[in-house]
Amino acid sequence: MGLACYVAARLAAAALPDAGLDAEQRAARAAAARTWAGSLALPAPLRVPLARVVDATRDGQAATVGAALVTVADAAASYLDGQATMELRALAAQLLA
Repeated sequence: MGLACYVAARLAAAALPDAGLDAEQRAARAAAARTWAGSLALPAPLRVPLARVVDATRDGQAATVGAALVTVADAAASYLDGQATMELRALAAQLLA
C-alpha cells in the first residue's frame, strides 16, 4: 500500500510545471501504473482514489492531480505514518498552487 502511494506521488510529481514530461510520456506511465496497481491487493478505501490520481496524470492538469492526491492522502492517513502523509499533502499543495 505504501508503495502504491509512492508510485502515485511520483506520477503526480510529473504534473508539476518543471517535470519535463510530454503528454505521450505521461499517458504511457499512467497506463503502466494502472495495470500494475490493478494487480495489487489494496485496501478498498484506497483503490478508487489511487486510480483517480493515475487517471488525472494523463492530462497533466496540476490542479486536478493535486485534488486527487489530497483524496489519496486522506484515504491513506490510517495506513501511512504521519511523515508520509505530510509529504503527500505537501506535494498536493504544490500541485494546487
